[in-house]
Amino acid sequence: TVVPTLSDFANAGVTGVTTNNLSSINSAFAVIGMSESDATSEIQNIVSGYVAILNGADGVSDNDIVLAQGQYVAMGLTRIDTAAKSVLLNEIFDKFVVAKVDTYPELQAASDVVADIFLVAIGGQAQTALSIERLASIGITGVTTDNLALVVQAIANSANDTSGVDSLSEIQAIVNQVRADQANALGVISGYDGTNTVPSLNTFTNAGITGVDATNIGIINQFLAVMPATATDSVSEVQALVDAVLKLMICADGTANGNCTFTAAEFQAMGYNDIDTQEEVDALNADLDI
Repeated sequence: TVVPTLSDFANAGVTGVTTNNLSSINSAFAVIGMSESDATSEIQNIVSGYVAILNGADGVSDNDIVLAQGQYVAMGLTRIDTAAKSVLLNEIFDKFVVAKVDTYPELQAASDVVADIFLVAIGGQAQTALSIERLASIGITGVTTDNLALVVQAIANSANDTSGVDSLSEIQAIVNQVRADQANALGVISGYDGTNTVPSLNTFTNAGITGVDATNIGIINQFLAVMPATATDSVSEVQALVDAVLKLMICADGTANGNCTFTAAEFQAMGYNDIDTQEEVDALNADLDI
């Protein structure tokens, strides 16, 4: 395929293409379909939009990228189909440095994150799952494997008109609130000693723990009450405890049927730290299988 040159753009009557931005602009035309770029006006719209992004991406949030929804659509970023999406994408590009917008696929990736956040906010399912990496790519910090599901749910719980996710500060505030709620919930869980605040279903939900319901929360809390705080102050520790207790509730069915198959790690997750050899594991499994 012949790569367009400065002369080609000039001969087509298109302005704004320079030696500095030619490579970036050509990266757009390498992706955008011919039917969307076979008229001078279409080519000019793509070039003008991309030049505005390149000029405004100075790493400083100073509102110097103000592309409208229609301009993004004209650039082939068709998922930016509302004014609110264009405002958020402008903010993202405005904070980026040029190296993060100098290829068209980078623009596509950012626009897709925006579109997927909005899709989740209105109760839909993201075309590509929101991930730690995707959220970080637009400047959102604090999302981890322990809180990602909570963050996505919080976005889904935001206003259906997307007014709660149409700025970076609002999305970051969602993440910050999730982190605070999770830390508070873990504090209640790890601090429970049987005499103080009892962890509720909401406590476990806010902590990001799955599998807890009205039928098992009582026995789970019994285990928590006798375990040291240091053994239940992380999501992974509490989840391991919950998973082991759920397995125990199935195992202890009053029948010797060989369905107690705990590992040493599972026993230790329930606080049985002395069970650390295979012989002890096998013996305790046998004792429980009655």
